[in-house]
Amino acid sequence: MKTLLPGVLLLAVAAGANATCPESASRSVTFMDLVVPEGAPRPADANAFSIVNDDMSIQQLFATVGPPDASDGNTTTIFVYCLPDGSQVRVGTHDGSTILYVRHDRKELYKRKKKK
Repeated sequence: MKTLLPGVLLLAVAAGANATCPESASRSVTFMDLVVPEGAPRPADANAFSIVNDDMSIQQLFATVGPPDASDGNTTTIFVYCLPDGSQVRVGTHDGSTILYVRHDRKELYKRKKKK
């Protein structure tokens, strides 16, 4: 148990290391900061996500607005974008490709239509 504790503390520190994300996001046990490459495109605000539609994949979103700052979730992966104003955009996916929803601080910006 003594060898496990330093690793757990290191993970806890890493999860809260992103200064631009609200601290409440990093309290989740599944929250994980991701490394954003230097020079990668970054969304200026939530309007950057207005391009999302039923035909857009997660990969296309990443190429357009940039990579996410973090991920969260168990059955649904949630990619978290921490915006300069301190708010968050959360993008949900079940399969790592299809975008299920986009939410900006709990306001739904996009929701995939159910298949008939």
